[in-house]
Order: sequence, then C-alpha cells, then structure tokens
Amino acid sequence: MIVEMEAKTTKSVEAQPETVAHIALSVELANRLRYAWLAGLGAMALTWDEVDAFVKRLVERGEVTRRDTEKLLNEQWSYIRQRSSQMDKVGTQVEHGVENVLHWLNIPSKHDIDDLSEKIVILNAHIDELRKN
Repeated sequence: MIVEMEAKTTKSVEAQPETVAHIALSVELANRLRYAWLAGLGAMALTWDEVDAFVKRLVERGEVTRRDTEKLLNEQWSYIRQRSSQMDKVGTQVEHGVENVLHWLNIPSKHDIDDLSEKIVILNAHIDELRKN
C-alpha cells in the first residue's frame, strides 16, 4: 500500500512539458519586466544628473541667480519624487500582473511550493513512523 502511495505521488509530481514551458515563459516575462523597470529608474536618475549639471553650468555663466537655482532644483526634486512614487505604483501593478499571469497559467507560487514541501516532510515522517510499527 505504501509503495502504491509513493508511485502515485511520484507520477503526480512529475512536470509536464507544457508546464515547464509556461514556467520558462513566465520567468522570461518577469525578467523582461524587471529590466524595463530598472531602465526606467536609470533614465530618471540620468535625467536628474543632466538637469543638475545644466543648472550648475548656467550658474557658472551667471545666467541664473543662486535663489533661482535653488528654486529650480527644488522644483525638479519635487517632480522626481512624484515620478518616483508613480514608478513605485507601476512596479506594484507589474508585480500583480505577473502574479495574475502565473495564476492564469496555473503555475504554483513559491508559497504554494513551500506549503507542499512542508506537507511532504510531514507525510514522510508519518510513513517512517508506520514502517517502524
């Protein structure tokens, strides 16, 4: 009877080729979304650096007063903080979208796999206990 249970468990755990393909596709999608997210953050940081350098050049040439420079920099900082907040919201939406795609493809989450692993450990302990008796 124990041998039958182990055989059934082994058959049900084996990955089907389409499931593996879905997982690979999902991982690739997640990697590309992460890459796009990081590119957006990099572009934002680069823009800030360029604005800062430009304002400093203007000040050096005497075309902008110190007060105007501080005002301009504060405005730019405020703008960047707003965009950063928006980017965080977009990142959260992307994460939820990826989770929905994985759920739609019926791919288990790490949490699901951890739960199943814990149950397997418990079942193995019970099997060992039954074998001893």
